[in-house]
Amino acid sequence: MSSVPGGYLSTPYEVRDGRLRITLLGNTRSLRIFLKTLQKVGLHPKIVLLADAVFSLNSPLGLLTEKQKTVIIDAFKNGYYDFPRKIGSEALARKLGIREPTLVIHRRKAERKLFAHMLGMPSKR
Repeated sequence: MSSVPGGYLSTPYEVRDGRLRITLLGNTRSLRIFLKTLQKVGLHPKIVLLADAVFSLNSPLGLLTEKQKTVIIDAFKNGYYDFPRKIGSEALARKLGIREPTLVIHRRKAERKLFAHMLGMPSKR
């Protein structure tokens, strides 16, 4: 996956009949920025499908509860994992309408599951 501001370009890319098909996972703002960037270099992008992402159970995000998924995705989209951080736990919790300790619990459990999956280790000790 390649990174674009606020999102990812998901691989594999598809080339068919002289056209390139890509998948962008991100928010509306990241889509607008990406489309404008393509237009600036003389490309003429066409949106074929605009939908909410659905993750299969085979996906690492499929390992998470809905609350964990919401927290980890919103943390990423809002810059929690950027350096320097664009949002802290307290502000993110307010944005999501939950208490900060609750946000931290969901985030850390999600991180543990995702890291365990990436490292091929059990998520519980």
